[in-house]
Amino acid sequence: MNKYLKLLALSWQIETTYRFDFVLWRIRTIFRILLTFFLWIGVFKVTDQAFGYSSQDMMTYVFWVLVIHSVVVTATSTNHVGGEIAGGDLGNYLLKPINYAHFWFTRDLAHKGLHTIFSFIELSILWWWLKPDLYIPSSIGQIIAGVIMIVIALRLFFLLDFSAKFITFWWPEYSWGMTFVLLVLIEILSGYIFPLDVLPTWVSLMVDLTPFPYLLYYPISIWIGSVSPLDWVWIFFRSC
Repeated sequence: MNKYLKLLALSWQIETTYRFDFVLWRIRTIFRILLTFFLWIGVFKVTDQAFGYSSQDMMTYVFWVLVIHSVVVTATSTNHVGGEIAGGDLGNYLLKPINYAHFWFTRDLAHKGLHTIFSFIELSILWWWLKPDLYIPSSIGQIIAGVIMIVIALRLFFLLDFSAKFITFWWPEYSWGMTFVLLVLIEILSGYIFPLDVLPTWVSLMVDLTPFPYLLYYPISIWIGSVSPLDWVWIFFRSC
């Protein structure tokens, strides 16, 4: 355990070294947040409801999407895994007293931790500026269940992203392509662009068979109280 804590500290130092890249990524994220907010603000200027959602419901959903996305599906450090496999450097890790998956998960936590801190600062400033009408969970049980689901989603995203890099064993030149396909599927099927319950029932059932709704849609659904406590256990079970 101590070696992973040292790795976490070292990874944090590495992440803070490339400041210019980090600043550019944060600027991109801020513009993306503003685009999403103003898009929905524009929609609700011409209608009282969209896809069965009121302005408060949709703005609450969008806000928590941005919060949870910054924790779960933000940039990852595992992009180097494909290069290590293709370059033959994987064997160096196998000879060391460290788990390869745990190594990259620890580095990923440092990477996401830094981005998450700044995401919360940015979202707090934007919340103060835009003053959206939001639903804030008040139940302790609901908050705990939401946090548990976010932790599960964090682990699930890492496993999906980490596994996607293994295509390099067969097609070394397609590592980034597989990651790109995965990110596109996540953007569409995780509930990032729109709540998944606006889809036809048969489509929703098919999407539920994939792991993607458990990255954003179900953590948000628990957090904003759109699913009952009886469904929490079933969601936890399916996401694991």
